[in-house]
Amino acid sequence: MLVENNEQFVDVFWAAILGGIIAVPLNVSSQNTAHKSVLSVFQKLKKPFI
Repeated sequence: MLVENNEQFVDVFWAAILGGIIAVPLNVSSQNTAHKSVLSVFQKLKKPFI
């Protein structure tokens, strides 16, 4: 979930938690770095539903 500010992040993060979704915050960066971050989390969580 992409949000524009910290207030939106808090709302979306807690909505996910309350909805039973494991939220994994990642920082937006260059495409290559972002791809590596998402892949790393994906592998550690044993291929979760995204």
